Amino acid sequence: MGYLGADELANIRAHLKVTLPDTCTIQSEEWISDGMGGGTNVWTARGTAIKCRLAPKGGGQAFITQAQVKEGMAWVLSLPHDQTVEVEDRVLVDSNTYQVTQVNVDESELGLKRVFVERLE
Repeated sequence: MGYLGADELANIRAHLKVTLPDTCTIQSEEWISDGMGGGTNVWTARGTAIKCRLAPKGGGQAFITQAQVKEGMAWVLSLPHDQTVEVEDRVLVDSNTYQVTQVNVDESELGLKRVFVERLE
């Protein structure tokens, strides 16, 4: 059992959700067969108009992702605690597209889901 009771945690989650100022679209990639042995990858919306907050994780320094050093800004996307998002997904916020690199699924008493993303060029 956690430190917070079920009602307290539900109240905290509801409060945190209304503090999220932005909206985003989460997309997952699917393979669509052409019926002749080939096909194509298609991005489909897992959800649209999802409440979120995008904030810098750190400023202007290099960071390591997928065994590469990258220059630039790492971002943290905050979502409602029960929002489905996977590492393979991408997220659209305003006119920018971000690749999900990490999701905090193992946190106790999760108030918001925190997702590390990197902006795609």
